[in-house]
Amino acid sequence: MKILSLNAWAGRLYPALIDYLQRADADVMCLQEVLRSQDGQPAWLTYRDEGVELRQRANLFDNLRSTFPGHEVYFCPSMRGQLLHEDVPG
Repeated sequence: MKILSLNAWAGRLYPALIDYLQRADADVMCLQEVLRSQDGQPAWLTYRDEGVELRQRANLFDNLRSTFPGHEVYFCPSMRGQLLHEDVPG
């Protein structure tokens, strides 16, 4: 069994991430920094927490789920900061 644990960098390197995950062909993938937003959100959000500001692909979870339809998927959020779109909470 092949298990992969990887920081997805919030989807900032999405094409390279997908290519790597497909080539890795892991049975189990554990990914950190994966966002799952509600329908109707913009494509990108900004995450802010104690002076840290990061651009986040707003629905990386569903993007990955559709790319790997043969995998069971689970989402376990653990963020503390705020998600914003143009300085408005998202």
